Amino acid sequence: MTQNGTARGLTAKQARVVAELLAGASLSEAARAVGAGRSTVYRWLRLASVGSALSEGQDVSSKAAAASLSGALELALGVLVSDMRGQDAGRASRAAVAVVCHYSGLGTFLALEARVGELERLQQR
Repeated sequence: MTQNGTARGLTAKQARVVAELLAGASLSEAARAVGAGRSTVYRWLRLASVGSALSEGQDVSSKAAAASLSGALELALGVLVSDMRGQDAGRASRAAVAVVCHYSGLGTFLALEARVGELERLQQR
């Protein structure tokens, strides 16, 4: 740990802002949570250490969501297969179709997220 209490070189307030943003808070909400102004938080986000921490957290969240959705996809496909074999699975079948549709969109999202990450890395050079 560094002297300011974080392993990545963030202050405690910066680390909390990152955590708030990763939890779904708006920038204004995150700023209020740590007692900082929005302009201060915008400035922090331009720092490599804060931006990296936020990107890493988003990557972890995305991967966790993908893993969870992948598990749901397996269940959904099982319901679809069962339904196609003539078993009654009305509502479950509609839910399975929804999961399959969302799963297909996740691949597009993850590809775009990777492209944005690469562009951000190139911009920081």
